[in-house]
Amino acid sequence: GAGNSSPPAPPSRLQLRASIACRPSPTALALSGDGTQVHVFDAAGQSSVVSLGRQRLLYAQRVSSAALRACSRTSLGPVMGSMIWAGGDDGAVHCALGTKDADLVPAGARTGAPGTPSVVAHAGPVTAMASFKVEQPPDRSQSHAWDTPPLLGGGGGGSAMLVTGSADCTVKLWECDPTARLHLRATLGEHDAAVTALACDDAAAPLVVSGAADGEAILWDQRCSDAGCRNLSPSGAPVAGVALMDGGRHVLVCSGSPSDHARWLAGETPFRLRLLSAADGRELSFQPLHCAAACLHVVGSTVILGLTDGSLRVSEWIDGAEGPSEVIRHTSSAITALAMDNTGTSMCTASEDGTVGYFALDTSRLPHT
Repeated sequence: GAGNSSPPAPPSRLQLRASIACRPSPTALALSGDGTQVHVFDAAGQSSVVSLGRQRLLYAQRVSSAALRACSRTSLGPVMGSMIWAGGDDGAVHCALGTKDADLVPAGARTGAPGTPSVVAHAGPVTAMASFKVEQPPDRSQSHAWDTPPLLGGGGGGSAMLVTGSADCTVKLWECDPTARLHLRATLGEHDAAVTALACDDAAAPLVVSGAADGEAILWDQRCSDAGCRNLSPSGAPVAGVALMDGGRHVLVCSGSPSDHARWLAGETPFRLRLLSAADGRELSFQPLHCAAACLHVVGSTVILGLTDGSLRVSEWIDGAEGPSEVIRHTSSAITALAMDNTGTSMCTASEDGTVGYFALDTSRLPHT
């Protein structure tokens, strides 16, 4: 009877606005500075530009002759706007879009013509990218990372910084100038395996965290005395995503690959979301996952994972502990990338079948269990 019915579950924190068909096998995506478009990059070297308002594909442009594996958006402030950068298997980083200056990307680039600004950044494929903004250049008397002073730091709008990681195992720091050129500021260091994940946070700048295929994670801190880096507790499984939390006091690492599924069936926990201390690198806690994660994004205290079974896992972390969580079944195809808008209220996902998911994120509502 009605008296025995269960109360309805509270609404999800993520609400699907639209599912938009795009090119198959996307590898990375980024939202435009104004949040009206999403740029989806793929293994064919193309960027597909999707209108979120019209909910359809606008056009596709060839950015590179090589496969594109990672991307990031840098902001030069409200006057200069933002730029979207994509990294490819040829080791190059390309400026795929400059939102305030139409000349940054030639009109012919939409039909595959050459001319997109680029720089050869690594000796191997670019496999991870992240960005942050600094309002002032760091104190060079305490810095071990900056090879040369920033061009723009302390000059009004601050500096837009891009971090790249590669299969050549290196992590590099670049400064973006308003003409869509990158200036190498530092080679932060090397992993012993290919770099698979990078994260920065404006609130935690100048911290950068990187993860690698051998399970190692490193916190790059230009204020440190120990050569500017700190090794974090290794996971023993490939790192799929990293993030800084709580103003840089904590680091989140998700690890495990789809090839570990047999271990999971045997009762092991190869898929993990781990919370590490940025101060000493030790593991503070971990949460087992039911499958491998492909990407990780943090908005405030909300942690969103894109999983290889096509679902999204949303949880709240407070004072170093995970609170309520939920798993949202979005598609049967693996999630390959996540991207958030500037406000933290809209999110896009890409999945292997070419579907772009457009979500609204309610930052005032805790996810239900």
